[in-house]
Amino acid sequence: MSDSDRLTSDFATQFPAAFAKVLADASPDECSRIVGTLPPAACAAVVSHLPAAHIDELLKSPEHAPGEWLEQAPFDDAVNLLNRMPRDARAASIEAIQNRRRRERLLQHQRYPLHSVGAIVSDLALRIDAQRPAEDVLAELRGLGRDDPGGLIVVDDDGHYVGLVNRWRLMLAHPVAGPIRQYLVDVPPVYPETSIVTVAQRRDWHTRNWLAVVDHDQLVLGGVSRQAVFRAAASFSAGPYGSGDLLLDLLRDASSIFGRALESALLPRRPS
Repeated sequence: MSDSDRLTSDFATQFPAAFAKVLADASPDECSRIVGTLPPAACAAVVSHLPAAHIDELLKSPEHAPGEWLEQAPFDDAVNLLNRMPRDARAASIEAIQNRRRRERLLQHQRYPLHSVGAIVSDLALRIDAQRPAEDVLAELRGLGRDDPGGLIVVDDDGHYVGLVNRWRLMLAHPVAGPIRQYLVDVPPVYPETSIVTVAQRRDWHTRNWLAVVDHDQLVLGGVSRQAVFRAAASFSAGPYGSGDLLLDLLRDASSIFGRALESALLPRRPS
């Protein structure tokens, strides 16, 4: 290993979030090449901090072995990477792990009963570092090309839940300055073992379309949308989340649609 490669590996190992931030500006081919030079034990932490598009490209590449990353990384780093993977890639990567104990621990981490929130957790379009400049987050929102980017969940350097982005405050700020942690709303997360019906009764849905789902170490597993929770709750309960309170559901849906329309106007898409 050259001195240059050793310095790169040391930087990636000691400061994975900062290394990933630099790597995010590279082309997909260059990003793949650099990740291929890193020790497998460091790859999970680095890749878990990359934008979703970069992660997808790396997972599709035959040159990389995500199962080896998950096997050799510290457990928390492996969990963080799994939480950024699409569901089909998670299963394939865990299956590729040779160490039986590590494979079983990660499988257990991913399995939850059908009546629990863990069964309907969605992947996140954005999982944002608390120290990231708010201006960069706003620019990424504009570049996503969708009206509803999903839950904008903010985490610290170790992947622990910090809060949700207050989109209105971010979009209406002038100028947009400082780290994104200054634009948060304090919304308690949901544990994956919690029943869907219980989560459907939370008052947060009056003002939120998404909630964060975390494990008991506060590591983010993903998010759940109001639509997914209410739809699932209807199959487990004959209460107000079925057909008994239709007017209230319609009013909430109208409010949600209006909010997305206004948000879309405030966040114009970039011209193609």
